[in-house]
Amino acid sequence: MNAEQCAIVQRLISDLDDTHFLYLRLKPLLSHTHARYLVTRMIELHSATADDLAQQMRLTGGLAARRGGGAWARLRARAVCWMAISSADRELACLGRIVRHEDRMAKRFQAAMAQVSELRQCLGDQLLAMERTGYRIESLMRLMEASSPGAPRPAAMVAALPERRRPRT
Repeated sequence: MNAEQCAIVQRLISDLDDTHFLYLRLKPLLSHTHARYLVTRMIELHSATADDLAQQMRLTGGLAARRGGGAWARLRARAVCWMAISSADRELACLGRIVRHEDRMAKRFQAAMAQVSELRQCLGDQLLAMERTGYRIESLMRLMEASSPGAPRPAAMVAALPERRRPRT
């Protein structure tokens, strides 16, 4: 691995560490047990992937990776948590943020794998597990959106509802 490829891998490691920190901050805001499990699983996957990338960089590039979330990651995580807390449904806000963040991470990984050929060999299974867990989080979020009180109802359900009484004036 040359210096340019090591820089690409280091950026992925930093992104994974920042995401790990963000998800650790969002996890206590979740009350749904399955959502907490899936976020815990994603935290574990991100940590294991960052560890494997650091090891790969050390073995093939001869460089030690910098680990740990940066100061900006802590500020961003705090801002995201405040936005989630101020949302009408903080659980859906947290899950929506995680789904959007995982989409960005997947794009970063695809771009990095196009430039560093060794990544595809060492990360194939982990990336697949991250995509599956992200899909499960998105599916849970869609179910929660559909069952929320303000969600639009199908026409058959609305037709079966009794009419509201009008207040007397």
